[in-house]
Amino acid sequence: MGGFDIGFLDQKNGWISSSKQILRTINGGGTWELQFESTNSFVFRKLIIIKEDKMAYALGVNPEDNTATLLRADLSNISSVEEKKETIPEELNLLQNFPNPFNPTTTIEYRIPKEGHVILKVYDLLGKEITTLVNERKMPGTYMTDFKGGKLSSGVYIARLTTGKLNKSIKLILMK
Repeated sequence: MGGFDIGFLDQKNGWISSSKQILRTINGGGTWELQFESTNSFVFRKLIIIKEDKMAYALGVNPEDNTATLLRADLSNISSVEEKKETIPEELNLLQNFPNPFNPTTTIEYRIPKEGHVILKVYDLLGKEITTLVNERKMPGTYMTDFKGGKLSSGVYIARLTTGKLNKSIKLILMK
């Protein structure tokens, strides 16, 4: 199933069109679920998300008879508020940023199993420190922070989370 178009309402809520289907993500592209499937041969080639009006449009074309359909969806009931049950993580974890690739801002989530001093830094591929996102004592839990790459060049960067003797790293891809 090859994607034809993709659109996001915000950093978490997005849609991708493909042959006869529209899939939705609520976690920045980490996972996708079926939202709509055509009962005929319509191929959805174009998605338009109008953020200000919270409206979405999908153009479907039937290659068999050259007919078209336009679907419209009201997205005003979608919010980025999500219910989280707070649990103490079992181990140090640095989750993949979302969205990734990003431009110009991405969110980095990390989990701390016990109280301690936490450092989260971003480096370029040569090991040069770009910025320090977190440098403070944290209680056990799950945290999120944003990384703004607006002034940086397109490329791969490394986020490194350190607490005590433990550390984790992930690759961030900035595409302008």
